[in-house]
Amino acid sequence: MTYLKHITSNLKAANGTDWSVELGPKTLIVGPNASFKTAVLQSAELLLTGACDDVIGRKEVKTGELLLMMTGSERLEISGKLEDGRSVGFQAFKEEGKVKKPLRVGPKGMLPIRGVKNALAGSAATTEKAFLQWVGQGVDLDTVLDALPERFHAKYLDLNEALGRNKTPVETLLAVQEYITKQKRDFASKAKAQGSLVEGLQDKLGQDPVSDEQITEAEAAVQLLAGQQAVSGVTQEVHDSAEEELGHVEEELLHIDAALKVASMNLEAGFYEAALLTLQKVLSDGLDQCPTCSSMVGAEHLKTCESFYQDQLAQQTTARGQQTQLLAQLKDLNMQKAMLQQTLRQPLEQPGTSAEEMTQASVNLADLQLRKSRWGDMITQKRQLEHYQGEVETYKLMEKALKTAISALMSAASSDFADLVSKFLPKEWALDVDLKRFRVGIRRNGLVHVALSGAEWATVTAAIAAAASVGEELAVLIPEDRAWDGVTLAKVMRALGKFKGQILMASTTRPKGKKPAGWTVINIEEVRQPSAPSSPAPKTPEPAIKADFSRGVLAQLGYADEDIDRMSARTALVVINEGLKAHLVEIDQLGGLVLLNPGAR
Repeated sequence: MTYLKHITSNLKAANGTDWSVELGPKTLIVGPNASFKTAVLQSAELLLTGACDDVIGRKEVKTGELLLMMTGSERLEISGKLEDGRSVGFQAFKEEGKVKKPLRVGPKGMLPIRGVKNALAGSAATTEKAFLQWVGQGVDLDTVLDALPERFHAKYLDLNEALGRNKTPVETLLAVQEYITKQKRDFASKAKAQGSLVEGLQDKLGQDPVSDEQITEAEAAVQLLAGQQAVSGVTQEVHDSAEEELGHVEEELLHIDAALKVASMNLEAGFYEAALLTLQKVLSDGLDQCPTCSSMVGAEHLKTCESFYQDQLAQQTTARGQQTQLLAQLKDLNMQKAMLQQTLRQPLEQPGTSAEEMTQASVNLADLQLRKSRWGDMITQKRQLEHYQGEVETYKLMEKALKTAISALMSAASSDFADLVSKFLPKEWALDVDLKRFRVGIRRNGLVHVALSGAEWATVTAAIAAAASVGEELAVLIPEDRAWDGVTLAKVMRALGKFKGQILMASTTRPKGKKPAGWTVINIEEVRQPSAPSSPAPKTPEPAIKADFSRGVLAQLGYADEDIDRMSARTALVVINEGLKAHLVEIDQLGGLVLLNPGAR
């Protein structure tokens, strides 16, 4: 049996000094109230699980702020040794005014009484699950299948494969039950939403679906009206008026075209502009010769020619304006011609079915087709609703079958479990379990007692924990510290002494009579360290890393004693927190560290 053999701690110690205690497989710590007993138990709890109970009324406390309240320094250090030589350690500390995350190293232990108390104090469902796990230690997959109707075997085997990895058969059974219940709720929610959707569609579409015959009749009505439909177009009067107007427009276009040709022939602006510029050049140069024939015509003749050319250019400007107007008229007339031709191309109107009748028939056909399509959608949605409802019923039946199977398994195994628990109770006590309300009591002298005293409750929870943790490697029972009387305490110690794991108890009194076999009884006054003297004698300087906890962790990381002695406290903290192994680090002469291979860890 592996058990916690040694503890060194400064928890609740005077002036933060360390205290040590040697433990046995079964240990009773005796001392008056407020005498340090709880410090030993809490140190064991922290070493094994990283959390301790009974801290300002709280249980399973693991925060550094609360834990440091129980020590007189800014560092809580606990180290321990197991019977097989392995080390465990726990550390909580402040650095630069900040509380760091606590650190626990070494094999993890199990404190089964915690789970028992939580289960019994919880809801009926929580207690039921816990009971099933306690009583079902001998249950296997075949046992579960035997308790289920055969029609659910295939489904259960599938779920066992999916949900049962790394779980016991009972844990898998509970996981399957939780999954089935969740699926039932999920499908019930889906069915409710789907039902609302289908109901809304039915309200919109009415109760009677559209038939194929209704669609066929509506299509025939549209085709019949299409054959009788009036031809829309222009009236004869509009057609004749457009034809007459087109003749006038074409005649006017002929006149415009002729006028444009005449205007184009009269435009010689380029000649007159060039002649005027040449003549003005000759005059500006003071010459008398004609620029065209070089005759000596004189300045007066040249000025007369200049006035003539200027008059001709003015007439050309007027001709250009007339041409622009003619082109604009031509554009307008061509647009009128195109519009009139478009009117003449339209067919003449013919009487027949009105457009309103045709529109109404087409709308009726489209409405029927849309309703038929939506009815198809609604049928699909109804089938989906039926599927959801079917799933709900299937999961309901399987949920009921699982509950029945669990009840059968618990009924079959509860008596054996009660007998097993009773082995850890005093001889005149026997465990009684109410499976309907999941309550526990003591059958004593033929009567069942459920209103238990503090000592009885502590004994029952410890006995259940002992029975539920048979075979666990590092299971430690730490019963509640109650007002034991000597007689009851002796009986309880003898009964719990049959447990194969470790037991740590605290009491203000010793057991009456002979000490129960196999138990170690410790006087707490012999464990507590006295306060340090006011004027301590000079001491030889010690290594910076002197706590067994830190040295043990560093040794596990591969550091030699000389390296541990040389490294500073900060270096040790970095090494421990980062998990730096010795082959990756070199400790310098000042106690600092140098990473030999920064990329490797």
